[in-house]
Amino acid sequence: TTLPFVVENSAGTDQFTVSNGGAVVALGAMTTTQVNLNDTNILIRETGTNVLSVEALGGVLLDGTADVVQLTVQGFSTQTTLPFVVENSAGTDQFTVSNAGAVVALGAYTGTTLNLNDTSVQLVESGTNVLSVIASGGVLIDGTADVVQLTVQGFSTQTTLPFVVENSAGTDQFT
Repeated sequence: TTLPFVVENSAGTDQFTVSNGGAVVALGAMTTTQVNLNDTNILIRETGTNVLSVEALGGVLLDGTADVVQLTVQGFSTQTTLPFVVENSAGTDQFTVSNAGAVVALGAYTGTTLNLNDTSVQLVESGTNVLSVIASGGVLIDGTADVVQLTVQGFSTQTTLPFVVENSAGTDQFT
């Protein structure tokens, strides 16, 4: 089918199109600072130098129609700031991903198991305020600097052993 609305440049290249289903494609620079879609329920606007803001009355949904990546955030080639940030309504970072892939999540985790790298590494709440690390290949602390690599610090009124090594039967091997 042909597009019902097309704006071309002088070379005949499509610059702005509207499909039969209402999908809009615009190529090139937008010279206005905001575009309202569906009256004012969806607002796309420039909120700063090279910053695009999408505001929607009911939120923004990415609803994929194929088995492909639905959202890619790709930093600039010399990116030094965080390329992906989720903030609360006050503008406080709650979840960030660095340009090196380091993830920081603030707040409470409400599940009992957090799977890292599919299920080969799990952080599990195995009791009240007890965190277990389950790894199919073991756990390695591999330092990258000349600093203390592991510290076990007991509670202020600790009377039981702060560090115990057990065998698989739960028998103390090193205390």
